Amino acid sequence: MKRNGIEMVLVERERAEVLIKMLHKNIPRCGFLSACNEYRGQIQALQFLGLMEDYEVDQLNTAIATRESELLLEERRKNLGTENEND
Repeated sequence: MKRNGIEMVLVERERAEVLIKMLHKNIPRCGFLSACNEYRGQIQALQFLGLMEDYEVDQLNTAIATRESELLLEERRKNLGTENEND
């Protein structure tokens, strides 16, 4: 019984590692603020389950904040361009 529990923990840790790698890859390419929020939720869940180190959480949250800023700037530029065309 104990062996199955250990195997299950190892499988979950491997799955978490794959998810963390995907987060590192996908966050900089995130195209929508809603997707950034979804990634933030996944990070919080992994941290709550103890499957993620604090430094990894900090790195990914910083990457999300950076990407959100970029997306907001892009949206603002787009809106400013539209306003100038209307004048």
